[in-house]
Amino acid sequence: MAAALLGSLTACGVIEEDITQDWSADRLYQEARAAADDSDWTRAQDYYLKLESRFPFGRYAQQAQIESAYAYWRDGEADLCIQACDRFLKQYPNHHNSDYVLYLKALATLNQSQGIFSDWFK
Repeated sequence: MAAALLGSLTACGVIEEDITQDWSADRLYQEARAAADDSDWTRAQDYYLKLESRFPFGRYAQQAQIESAYAYWRDGEADLCIQACDRFLKQYPNHHNSDYVLYLKALATLNQSQGIFSDWFK
């Protein structure tokens, strides 16, 4: 009886199919870029994360990490942007775009609230 109840509860749940499951790294990257160009930062972030997890050593992996951090920053997620920048800089300290990642981290840090006094002294 418990198995039947569990089966019926599972059947009632909506299983969302991932339309990107058969996409290549190139297509995931292109779709993420298109979402970013449309300022759809949440969808871009989703595609960048899928690209990183499915193709971690592919040619787009490093660029996806950088653009993911940018998408976090544009979406107003300064903390997540800083975390993504730190992760990238730790993994690739000598990358030719490390200076850009440091700049992006500085922008995110600058835009963070500095506490209770920042509201009083703008």
